[in-house]
Amino acid sequence: MLISYDNDLSKPIEFFNKRILLRKRSVLENKIVDLQVELAALKNGKVEPDENYEQLKNEKEALEQQVNFMNSVIVDMQHKNDDLRSRLDILETEVIFDGHLQLGMPQHRVNSRLFCDICNIFDIHDTEDCPKQRNVRRTPSYSSQESEF
Repeated sequence: MLISYDNDLSKPIEFFNKRILLRKRSVLENKIVDLQVELAALKNGKVEPDENYEQLKNEKEALEQQVNFMNSVIVDMQHKNDDLRSRLDILETEVIFDGHLQLGMPQHRVNSRLFCDICNIFDIHDTEDCPKQRNVRRTPSYSSQESEF
């Protein structure tokens, strides 16, 4: 529930940021179009060359660079949103494996250690393979079997 609450708050902020970037982008594109029209008119000789021609040309290039930068920021934000959405999907569709959360990484199982109940030692042999137990089995005790029944 907490994840969706944070996600709900981030959507309006992201939307607001995108709207600001898109407004700036449209203003810069309009300036580029205006400058291109003036440049075309200058090239055709319809208008006298303005003394600010170089300044306008430099401004046009600067605005184009700003538009390209804004486009790259928008693309980066979209990639970040896609990455966060995929992470959220993984967390929402958590895979439970033996009571533990498994996020696509294989978990290694620990092999159980050998232990002998008779000798009280680890990693030497199992209780079933105990040499002391073999000696005990060879000499059966009938009295203990009768008392168990």
